[in-house]
Amino acid sequence: MFCIGNTLFRTLLGGRSERNEYLLLHAFHSKGFIVPDKYRPFAKNAPKVEGEGEGEKKSSGPSYAGGMVLDPKKGFYDNFIVLMDFNSLYPSIIQEYNICFTTRGSSAETAETAEKGILPEEIRKLVESRRTVKSLMKGPSVTPDQMRVYDIRQKAFKLTANSMYGCLGFRNSRFYAKELAAMITGEEKEGKNACNG
Repeated sequence: MFCIGNTLFRTLLGGRSERNEYLLLHAFHSKGFIVPDKYRPFAKNAPKVEGEGEGEKKSSGPSYAGGMVLDPKKGFYDNFIVLMDFNSLYPSIIQEYNICFTTRGSSAETAETAEKGILPEEIRKLVESRRTVKSLMKGPSVTPDQMRVYDIRQKAFKLTANSMYGCLGFRNSRFYAKELAAMITGEEKEGKNACNG
């Protein structure tokens, strides 16, 4: 069983960023890291976030280039349509390029051979736990009730792994890191350049 570390009450309220925060708090603490204070942008005398000058336009969305989203072409189609969906794209990128606070500043080449960062390692555990649950779902003697429980569990692992990227781009997150979030959603060439910087 995978433990997030926050209270059941808070988990049932559905706060994804809080679940991720507690998961990462425990992971970083177990490795001896001191984690940052939680940033509260609306608190009195809150410090300004780097890159948010007075002349910048304020918006609720991220201030970096996100992933490419194509606008749908409406109409009736009577021929084949190809749909491509990369399996867990952002978690896969984080793991592949070893993107983490602990590997920040490493080049793309050394990041792959360096010790795994905490963020990719936690995502790997979530993905493997989901894989284990999905294999249990294929068991020959699984009852319908067990199947429902397994399905809820595998979706919880998927949701937590996929929303891990979100905590990097969410300004109210304790683990807000605009540079890492931009590196994940940027084009491959930009991502490699960002790793080298």
